[in-house]
Amino acid sequence: KAGGINATNISFSGATSTDMYGNFYVHMVNSKPDIISVLIGTNDSLSKAGKNKGKIVSVIEFERNLRGIIEDGIDYGAKVLVSTIPLVDEDAMKNAPDKDFVLNSNADIIKYNDVIRKVAGEYGVILADLEKELMNYPDAALHEPDGVHLNFEGQKIMAELWLRSVLREEK
Repeated sequence: KAGGINATNISFSGATSTDMYGNFYVHMVNSKPDIISVLIGTNDSLSKAGKNKGKIVSVIEFERNLRGIIEDGIDYGAKVLVSTIPLVDEDAMKNAPDKDFVLNSNADIIKYNDVIRKVAGEYGVILADLEKELMNYPDAALHEPDGVHLNFEGQKIMAELWLRSVLREEK
């Protein structure tokens, strides 16, 4: 709203890039966005625990899904902003109550962020490097107690970065 932009949130809790890509085009056409902001990958980087060990979405599948979402947005005619994934508070996550999934280390999340940067550059879409931006606040408490989700302060920083990124692109 701050930039006079039509924005609609089509995400849902627990969604992976596979989930988002599968429903993306229909939601996009129904909401008629001016710009599409894409922040996916945190759930993709989860690992299944127990007997079903393994990644939820591999880096290769994640890249394929991200490319599809970006291509659909470009084909639709909207501007596309892609954001890197915020790193997590690994210490806080050790105490998280959900033991069915174990979030990968920040080193693993960085692998997904490297894909985001690469693909955003190849398509020439707007990149909001949230991982890099949050490094400017090393001592700030920016996560909810689960260590994954950004708290109000973290979300405020993210929103300001996205708005600056879009407005910089407008010039």
